[in-house]
Amino acid sequence: KPGKKANIELNVEEGRKYRLNKINFVGVKLFRTPETLMRPLFQMQEGDVFSTAKLRKGMENMRSFSYKGDGLWEDGQIYDPKNVDELIYVSQIDAENMCRDMARMEGIFAGVSAAGACWVAQQIAAREENAVIVFIVCDRGDRYLSTGIFPA
Repeated sequence: KPGKKANIELNVEEGRKYRLNKINFVGVKLFRTPETLMRPLFQMQEGDVFSTAKLRKGMENMRSFSYKGDGLWEDGQIYDPKNVDELIYVSQIDAENMCRDMARMEGIFAGVSAAGACWVAQQIAAREENAVIVFIVCDRGDRYLSTGIFPA
């Protein structure tokens, strides 16, 4: 549904091949029990060799997922602050600047939401040691061409 977001953090351990150390579903506001509902969508377990294909398939599965079982939306609420580890706020200016930086420096033509996620990932990377930080490019830049974010 529009406006719903899920942040997924995958910690990997270096070696001959990258293996998944731990899979955390951080900041998932859609479900009361994200581990139980989301883990099967990704078909990856701790200790497995990391697979970009499985990550992409998991994201595809998550986008098409619509669970309406008992207990998921109690009293019509889908947001439970107890399930959120941390909120990091991004200003519109920081997100727009990151949007332009992603296009100019990385060749990623993303939208403001994706740029905001990248900005947060960089903030986390600056404070965490020995971590692999992953963020999802969740929207395209073409939707913002008429907004002035990408000047001619």
